[in-house]
Amino acid sequence: MAKFRVYVVETSYHDYTVEKSIVEKAGGELSFAECKSEDDIVEQCADAHALLLRQTQIGEKTFYLKPDGFLYDSLYDPATHKAKIIEIRFLSDAYFALLKKHPEIGRYLAEAKPMLLVLAGDVYRVAAATPQPE
Repeated sequence: MAKFRVYVVETSYHDYTVEKSIVEKAGGELSFAECKSEDDIVEQCADAHALLLRQTQIGEKTFYLKPDGFLYDSLYDPATHKAKIIEIRFLSDAYFALLKKHPEIGRYLAEAKPMLLVLAGDVYRVAAATPQPE
């Protein structure tokens, strides 16, 4: 019986030991393809039986889960945005001010996950709230 093939299509993580172990124990083979679009997936993973994605769709935006635990807006480009990141703490005054100014981002913030969000050319790094001292 031929092994089934599972492709990792976004390889920003450095260690896929756990995923490889799970797939191999089930009788499959884990393969890797660096795909930036659906066309890349179709072209590079034609023999796939399954895909392993580290992305999620929220509203009209696509986000990629990176090793630092943040969801990165697909519009984020570190070459052009890294120096312009605006830090926002979850549920802070700045967080609510941003939401008031741009109510359309509520669907993204409702995920309550750390994220880099590109909005009108600006990048907001929404991080967990800082624990308050007791």
